[in-house]
Amino acid sequence: MTAVRYEAESARVAGGAAIRGDHVGGISDVGSTVIFPAVTFPQAGTYRIRVYYTAPQGDATHSLMIDDTQAGKLHYPA
Repeated sequence: MTAVRYEAESARVAGGAAIRGDHVGGISDVGSTVIFPAVTFPQAGTYRIRVYYTAPQGDATHSLMIDDTQAGKLHYPA
């Protein structure tokens, strides 16, 4: 399967999240979101999602939502 890359700085951000050049910051603020509106998959199934991050404020956890349904939690160790 061919890998597809989605960059957070090309996504829609809201709340405390802000595009800061080559990254998005402030995503740990309450109510902040990063939305990738055009992610599609060729068929139903299991897919791998790889997230690159920094956690300068310490460990972080965020919800992964797919079609407005929580699909899991992402844990980022500092």
